Amino acid sequence: MAKTVVILMAWYLELPVAKNKRSYNTDLEKSKPLVTYFGKMSADKIKPSMVESFQDRMLKLKHRFGSKYRPATVNRMVALMKRVFNLAIREDMVLKNPCWKITMLKEDNKRDRILSGEEFDRLVAELPAYLKPIASLGYYTGMRRGEILNLRWKKVNMQEGYLDLEPEDTKNSEPRRIYFNDILWDIFKRAGKVRSLKHDYVFTYRHTCPK
Repeated sequence: MAKTVVILMAWYLELPVAKNKRSYNTDLEKSKPLVTYFGKMSADKIKPSMVESFQDRMLKLKHRFGSKYRPATVNRMVALMKRVFNLAIREDMVLKNPCWKITMLKEDNKRDRILSGEEFDRLVAELPAYLKPIASLGYYTGMRRGEILNLRWKKVNMQEGYLDLEPEDTKNSEPRRIYFNDILWDIFKRAGKVRSLKHDYVFTYRHTCPK
């Protein structure tokens, strides 16, 4: 039976080489748009032009934070797809890698300007309710998006008012302890009132990538 992208991605995510990566959760998130876009298409029938169409499509979509996908994010998706196909070729699961001749998108590496407190307050006022605490946590702690979305309650000490990020939680592999101010106290108290019984994640909003 011909291997589909759905099958290949599920196979890859179960491999020890994938599960042992610090960026496993990131790979899991990056895989979802790929699976959504290519669906049950036979892997051997995917051409480079189709991958380029995927790049173009993703740049026009908005992610769950309301902003369009950045070129760097789309590049990471294509890089993941390329790796999955390389491993599949090694195992004789597919014949070719449609990402080999793909040109990565040009990335804008300029740092964004830091918002003033007044500017940030105006921004938060325009955000949907589920994004307000996430944006505030990022603004007041400097935490990256992945660190926030993967934050679990076991890392949050409500008694003493701080959260701990372990080396495996951070992009630079350095542990950090972040103490709460009044705003952070309020964020975690509110999040605790709707805490899920099914998992340990602090933020639980789900969004499906549109086709």
